[in-house]
Amino acid sequence: MTAEQLQMALDRAGVRYFTAVEFLRLRRTHEIADLPDEYADAAVRVLLVADKVREAYGAPVRIGNGYRPPGYNRAVGGASNSAHLRGAAVDLDPLDGRRAEFQRLAAALWLEDEDATAGLGVYSGGRVHLDVPHKGGKGRRFWGGTPGKWRARQVLRAARRVA
Repeated sequence: MTAEQLQMALDRAGVRYFTAVEFLRLRRTHEIADLPDEYADAAVRVLLVADKVREAYGAPVRIGNGYRPPGYNRAVGGASNSAHLRGAAVDLDPLDGRRAEFQRLAAALWLEDEDATAGLGVYSGGRVHLDVPHKGGKGRRFWGGTPGKWRARQVLRAARRVA
């Protein structure tokens, strides 16, 4: 599926804040990947979740990673069973510096919508990974990047307090 074809699917689904090109752009090479047709549904679902986060946040958010083809995923050190390989994951970066607030908001939405979301990753710099249920997925889980899971737990505690 080309970026143009995915964009038509995103438009039909009502995705407002993100484009197919953003989701398919390989950050290191700047190439635009083609998405295997069988992953289109997951890509639309994960971008609908990303749209909810962006809408609630009310400020610009950038896609750090979306779909990653297998060779590219290996080259960037991605997990061998990464949801990015199936078009079911997106990494989001807030652009206005309110990192802790962005992470808390994403975590609160993850807690609220157990059917729509599967994975939540919280990383330094404010980055949030979200993925949706997909074939081969590991189900509902959360994690933190460096320095570890404590960051994700801290963000989840804060999200539960405001929920």
